[in-house]
Amino acid sequence: MIVDDYEILQDNSANKFFDYLAAGLPIVINYGGWQKAILEENKAGKGFLYDDKEGFYNFLLELKNNISLLKEYGRNAKHLAETEYDSQVLAKKFERVLLTTVKQHSSK
Repeated sequence: MIVDDYEILQDNSANKFFDYLAAGLPIVINYGGWQKAILEENKAGKGFLYDDKEGFYNFLLELKNNISLLKEYGRNAKHLAETEYDSQVLAKKFERVLLTTVKQHSSK
């Protein structure tokens, strides 16, 4: 995913990010922020600074030339989608927040 160099985009939550994870595709982005951290912590992709075009290109080349690495990042992306961003998983997390909030307010 490539975007212009606007700092606000580091807080981006583009739908395609989640679509790529669900499809089991490694993600390469040209911005920092929370998505870069998630991708790199989970080895589901990598983020580069906007001006690091050489690093971005070299990583794409590495994925192209190393099929096992490409597959590993893809598996990790799919796992991340299923364990953190699946609608059922998110609904259960939201339910817990609501129940905890209601419980805290009802005990006052």
